[in-house]
This record gives sequence, C-alpha cells and structure tokens, in this order.
Amino acid sequence: MIQRSFDAADPSYPSQYLGGQSIGSVWGMHNVSPPLHPHIRLPPPYDLHQDTILCSSDGVFFHVHRQQLAASVNSFASLLIDPTVHTIILQESSPVVNCFLSLVYGFSCRPYSPSFGVISEAFDAVLKYGFSLPVLVPPESELFQDLLHAADSHPLRVYTLAAHHSYEALAVAASAKTLSMNINEVTESIASEMGSPYLLRLTHLHSDRKETFKELMHVAPDSHPQSPGCTPERQSSAMRAYALAAAYLVWQATPDVGNEWIVSNLSPLLERIDCPLCKQNVRRRIDVVLEAWARVRCTI
Repeated sequence: MIQRSFDAADPSYPSQYLGGQSIGSVWGMHNVSPPLHPHIRLPPPYDLHQDTILCSSDGVFFHVHRQQLAASVNSFASLLIDPTVHTIILQESSPVVNCFLSLVYGFSCRPYSPSFGVISEAFDAVLKYGFSLPVLVPPESELFQDLLHAADSHPLRVYTLAAHHSYEALAVAASAKTLSMNINEVTESIASEMGSPYLLRLTHLHSDRKETFKELMHVAPDSHPQSPGCTPERQSSAMRAYALAAAYLVWQATPDVGNEWIVSNLSPLLERIDCPLCKQNVRRRIDVVLEAWARVRCTI
C-alpha cells in the first residue's frame, strides 16, 4: 500500500481528479481519496465542511457533503435516513465510487480513463442511489461526448451501455454509430444485457433502412416517348442496365451507406448511356433516391 501525505495546496495536483490510481494513505493504513480528502479546498458550492464519509468495498474513504448526497430521490438508497450516521459502507469498489462521485460533483472522469466496465457500474450506482443519468450525464457533458467518441470504434458497447441503463438520449445517439456494424454481432449475452425493447428497436433500425434502400433502388427511371435517336430496344437496354446496377447496390449495401457511395457506384452507368433522354431520366431517378435516402431515419 502506498504511504504518502497529501497537500491540498500543491498546485501540481489536479483538483478535479477523482484519482483511483493516485489514492494514497493519509491516516495510518486508511486509504483516502485525494480530491475528497477532509482538508481539500473545493470551489463553491462545495467549500463547506465535508460531513460524511463513504467507504468503498476495498477500503477507500471518500469525504463528501451530506447535502450533495441528499439530492438523491431515495435518500441515497435509504443510507441517509439516520442523521446520526456519518460513515457509510458501500458495496462498490473505489474506481466505481470515484467515477460515480465525479458525476455527482461534476468532476472530470478523463484523468483516470475509466473502463466501460467501471462506467457501467457507476451508471448502476447513479440509479441505485437515486440520481438521474440525464441530469448527471446530459448530452452536453464531457462524459456523454467521450462515450459518443468511443462509439465511433465501439458502437455496440456504447449502445449496450445506454440501453442497459435505459438512457434514451445516449442510446439514440449511439444507435446511429451502430449502422456500420453487422447486426449479427449482437450475441445472446449482449442482447440480454441491452434488454428486449432496445434490441428490437436496434434490429428494426437496421432492417428498416435496408428495406427502404431496397425499395428506393427497385423503382425504375421514367421512360421517354420514342425519339429518332433512341429506339425502344436502346431504351430497354438502358433500363436493364440501371436495374442490374440497382440490384448490385442493394446486395452490397449496409445500413450506413451514404449518398457519396451511391453516386460513385451509379456514375459509371451514366457514362455508358448514349441517349440524352435516357441519361436525363436515370440522373433524375438517382437524384430522387439521394433525396429520399437522406431523409430516412438513422437512429432508433
């Protein structure tokens, strides 16, 4: 166990850091969380005396303000009902309590980079102790934005995290990121964790977008009246070429396809059509597809 003293006036110490990795020993063999040390000088409105101690399951003490915990709608899971109790034993580990209290106090989580597992357990604690995720982690918050950034590379994990805690705003935002993945990546255990409602909404999002794209691509371009420069056979040939290209796109398309991908795959078709009227009708059909596809819902 690390033995060191803590100086709240040390300017090198990051005051917003709920540092599970920097937890040291101050009172004998007791670990104390530095940013919630009893002598730390916090900015208003937290500059009042810290009158309550939370002890994590691994023996780390967090000196907190009872008034701050009293914002809970269930008296902090009924642990604050007795006003004479000033030390509360928690079932969560110190990294989870660190993350949870950082949300309650509005501190930054970034300095100690909590894992998905720690964040998930901290979200559990938010609900368990009577707080609201939309209030503590609103869309404009640092953690919300960090999770959305993480969803670029781990969309399913972030969506599952949000779904498991019924955090609608995060689930909706993360669902758009899942369009790049194969829905078959959702295993039985992941499905169980996210729950039936959010699983159903996610599968519907993917299937509805694929079906809508299929419907858009299967509509043929308009035909034009017979003209001296284009025989019925040539016009039929142009329509067949479009149908083949459309079928290929439907086969290749994923729910996240964008307009650039559609244009890049259909542009060569236009170059092979000689009739100006046929080319014009195909181009118009492509424009209709692009406009309609841009309006298709991309979130749950």
